[in-house]
Amino acid sequence: MYHQTQPRTLVIKIKSWGGGSMVVTDANSGQVLYTTKLSVKKPHVVIQGATTGATVGTADFHAHTSRIDVAIYNHPLTLTSHGMLKPSYSVASPALGNENITWKNEKWSKELDKNAVDSRGNVLARMIENDGWTVEGVGSIELLDPRVQGGYGLDEMVVMALIFFHQAKGSELIQSMSG
Repeated sequence: MYHQTQPRTLVIKIKSWGGGSMVVTDANSGQVLYTTKLSVKKPHVVIQGATTGATVGTADFHAHTSRIDVAIYNHPLTLTSHGMLKPSYSVASPALGNENITWKNEKWSKELDKNAVDSRGNVLARMIENDGWTVEGVGSIELLDPRVQGGYGLDEMVVMALIFFHQAKGSELIQSMSG
């Protein structure tokens, strides 16, 4: 059983509407762990480690397909979409020995309430969208499995969650950048 440790919670906040950037902080310490830049040009999302400034991950969206090209530490991955009405995305997770991880919508009403589920049905991480965009943040990521609470596993879950956030809400941020 994987879920014997306490969940680790991270908070996603808008850093700059005009600059299209977000930050991810640790809910307990408040420490900024990741920064994100959004762009209308490729790469559409760039996620950096807050302490080093090094690029952790990038994402490229495609106009005519729901496939998302991802790179984590320059390792290419593909998020593959399944379904139209209640879409899910799958990826072979390098952090988990290339195990297939599926990100599934939890609720119809909230596009960003997603669970990352392994091939045995265990929920590894959960994205939770806030009811409104507030100073406290736009959402959070709960990391339930110890394998994704630190290191490469953490980086992978955060990159994926931020990609989904950008996919769902990025157009609003991009409009604010040009307005």
